[in-house]
Amino acid sequence: MRPRYHARAGVHPEVEDARTLDHLLDLYALERIRQVVHRELRVHGGQRTLAREIGISRGSLRKLLTDQSVPSYTVRRRLQEWIADRPHPWTPPGAVALSLLVYDLPYQARGEARRRLARQLRAIFTEAGEEVPAWLADEVGP
Repeated sequence: MRPRYHARAGVHPEVEDARTLDHLLDLYALERIRQVVHRELRVHGGQRTLAREIGISRGSLRKLLTDQSVPSYTVRRRLQEWIADRPHPWTPPGAVALSLLVYDLPYQARGEARRRLARQLRAIFTEAGEEVPAWLADEVGP
């Protein structure tokens, strides 16, 4: 028998609350923003220059990159407007999974937890003789 789906946005019955789906979509959108910012940092060479171009503070940019807080409405709006002029990035599922894994931690702990998990994943890729994906290298940092 084929499972029935909820009327709202095709939500499967296992997803009891539609807010859960909304939250997952929000995490995906934030991860997409992070991916674009990481990519642009490779070109711009510095957080200060990039933050100035976007129209946000360097601190807001740093907090976004390290997952220390959810951007305010104004910062998020400016990021979205800035991203609208950029090519639509492919957001790696691994980066979204990393966001989900650290979600239940307090914001102050998320950035470090992401980096620690990313370092572990990098070690696993290296031990397997595989190339470390760019998104993972961005998470680990220099």
